[in-house]
Amino acid sequence: GHGGPEQWYVVTLSRPTLLSLRLVSEFDAALYVRLGAVDGPEVLCRDAGGVLETASLTLEPGTYYVAVDGTGTHGRYRLV
Repeated sequence: GHGGPEQWYVVTLSRPTLLSLRLVSEFDAALYVRLGAVDGPEVLCRDAGGVLETASLTLEPGTYYVAVDGTGTHGRYRLV
């Protein structure tokens, strides 16, 4: 991770899907997606160094793990 606590979410897709993510936090947070497991291959990483991270990507069928990771800090956030 990025030095802070992580929160993981699991997304299972049965067909190709456009996944759009928007993370708004009260701390510097990173957003990333991994394929198959929390230690699986990284599909996406967004860390612009602020409190807003966005991403849109088309994913093939499978199970993906989405993480919100504090970059040394933590706090409240909203992921949609």
